Amino acid sequence: MSDAFNVELPDARRQVILETLSRDGRVLTGELKTLFGISEDTIRRDLREMAKAGLLTRVHGGALPVAPVRNRFADQGFHSPTSQIELAKTAAGLLENNQVIFFDGGTTTLEISKHLTPAIKATAITISPQIAIVLSSYYNLEVVLLGGRMNAQSLTTEGAAVIKQIQEIRADICLLGVCSIHPKIGLTALDYEECQIKKSMVQASVDTIAVVTADKFGTVVPYTVCALEEISHLVTEHGVSEDQLLPYRQAEIEIILT
Repeated sequence: MSDAFNVELPDARRQVILETLSRDGRVLTGELKTLFGISEDTIRRDLREMAKAGLLTRVHGGALPVAPVRNRFADQGFHSPTSQIELAKTAAGLLENNQVIFFDGGTTTLEISKHLTPAIKATAITISPQIAIVLSSYYNLEVVLLGGRMNAQSLTTEGAAVIKQIQEIRADICLLGVCSIHPKIGLTALDYEECQIKKSMVQASVDTIAVVTADKFGTVVPYTVCALEEISHLVTEHGVSEDQLLPYRQAEIEIILT
């Protein structure tokens, strides 16, 4: 291995770490120690500095790929890529009449709200004013906007008042916006307050539909929303490999590919 790169050079080690992350979806401190023939302290320092640079996410015993960067919701506009539109149409097709449905915040959930069956008769509950406006165009849909403090990043309501309202509801479906998903850690979120809202919605719902783009698989961000076992349906793209999907099938999640 020393012929392939100089382990004394941090940049060379870090390039190999990034290549391993891309190929395997994770790196382990012990395996890197053996690969490079250097101390665990040096490996931890490499991982710590790479995490500071936004190149990976440190976890106990190693590191995982960094989650996709999320911009301010208001800055993202309302133009959705074709893949997101197809995911939204598929998720919308899972909804039925006479259900109580939580609509989480986020651009994917907003796109779902645009593609419901026109005559759907249900109760839609959301933390997003934008989603509430779209949902109000459906004649037979009762729309409930949960009130609380506005999060300027996600443009959703949050806080103890919102969580209390959610806990008083028994929903059939939660349409969950997903920041990151990992086969061992489950679903995670970037923001603590946002995580508590998502967690409350999942716990108050019979079924949870996670709509996940391919780039979010195998990534982790700081706050745990729920374990895989709490997800009933996973809607994702055909580009996700069967190896990536296997842990989710083993968790008895219904997987729907667009």
